[in-house]
Amino acid sequence: MVDTYRLVKRQEKLSVQVVEQIIDLIVEGKLTEGDRLPPEREMCDTFGVSRTVIREAISVLEAKGLLASQIGSGTYVRAIQSEDIANTLGLYISTQSKSISMMQLLEVRRIYETQIA
Repeated sequence: MVDTYRLVKRQEKLSVQVVEQIIDLIVEGKLTEGDRLPPEREMCDTFGVSRTVIREAISVLEAKGLLASQIGSGTYVRAIQSEDIANTLGLYISTQSKSISMMQLLEVRRIYETQIA
């Protein structure tokens, strides 16, 4: 188990704090693709929150494409797929009230390519 979890603060929504900590662990490489998260009860004790908070945080991370739950097996860190990024970017573009120029799209591409490399 990763030993770098911290108790959450009560000012922000608790599930958001749990989400942010797990994302930080993924970004820092402390949790990598295929790693299994601890059971809900253990995460509750570690974070000092209820099972509802943990379940909500896991749901958010699954929606973001960072985790995948397998019934009876657990919750695992998932590799970010290119279609996740494409779907998110496509949704963003389609919900904008103004049109987006080719230059703006190229700028977004430049930013993504730099981060991917």
